[in-house]
This record gives sequence, C-alpha cells and structure tokens, in this order.
Amino acid sequence: KNSRFQKLSNYLKNQKNLLLILFCLFAFNIKSFADENTLKLIQNIKENSAKHSMLFGSLLVQDFDGRIKPIDTLAMNYIHKITKKNDFLGLNYNQIFLGMMMYPQHFRQIKMISVKTAKLKEILGVDKNEKYLAYDDVFDGDFYKLSNYIEEANRKKPALRDQFDKDILALDEKINTAFYIYSGEIFRIFPDP
Repeated sequence: KNSRFQKLSNYLKNQKNLLLILFCLFAFNIKSFADENTLKLIQNIKENSAKHSMLFGSLLVQDFDGRIKPIDTLAMNYIHKITKKNDFLGLNYNQIFLGMMMYPQHFRQIKMISVKTAKLKEILGVDKNEKYLAYDDVFDGDFYKLSNYIEEANRKKPALRDQFDKDILALDEKINTAFYIYSGEIFRIFPDP
C-alpha cells in the first residue's frame, strides 16, 4: 500500500492538470493546420501555448532508464541535444517538445537539428553556411541518407574513429531522438510497475 508506485499512482490520479493536458493534446485537429504555413503555426504556438506548456512540463513521466521525471526535464535535455539551445525560434523547450509531438509533419521541416561538419552538410545537400538541418533533410523518401556512413562508423573501434565518424554518430543520435519525440515514444505517462 505504501510503495513508491502506489504513491505515484495516487499522485497522478489527483493531478487535475493531467486531464487538461491530455485534452489539449488530443483536442486540436492536426489536419486543420495542414494548409497553414509552418511559420504561422510557430507564431500561434508562441502566442497561445505558454501556459499549457508550463502545465505540460509539470507532468511526471517515466524515461527510458525507468526514472520518474517531470516532462520539463526531459524536454530540456532532448531539445538541447537536438538544437544545442534551450529555446529556439522564440519557443521554450516545452513548447518545442509539445509542438514536435502535436505537429510532426510541420516540425520535421524546420531546420533545428544542429550540424557542424561540412562533409555531412555536403552529403545531405545542405548549404555549407547553414548551422541547422531539418529532420526531412536526412531522408530521400524512405531512404535514410546516412545509413551507409553510420554502419561504417559503427564497424570501427571507438579509438579508431575520426572526427567525421563521431559527428555522424552524434547526428544519428539527434535524428533518433527527434524520431522518438515525433512518434510520442519518448516517454511513458503511466509508468511500468
């Protein structure tokens, strides 16, 4: 009766914000924004989601390691991993995180994944002066443009990897993190016992 899981379960049941947040997540029809410009969507999120993103950030979730954390902490860590910033385009990390889950088709087109290596930019067909690339930039239809390079880098022993190998593996990690956010697989609201 007094186990950690039971206390957490009771806490979640008492959260009034949980219903509000879940309602907000599913109440918006994503298709209604299909024709809207992505910049207008970002402006709308910036103007209308500050309070909701704060409430959203207070939800407790279980991360991949099995630890219970507020979404705020996960969002900060993951968005910083992807963008190398705590805010981006005038949105805080909770707003970006929530936007990526609610509007993945729009956020996949936003250049927000940091990349430094000129050779990577060349492989992906991104301008060498760009600091960021979009999630969709690493795909050609269903083909992942980096798959051969990643396999080659993974075959090498860590001590024998050059800077390009390290950069491509780091970019792959960012792409995978973004994928998990877009798909909603990044956390569990109801923890495993």
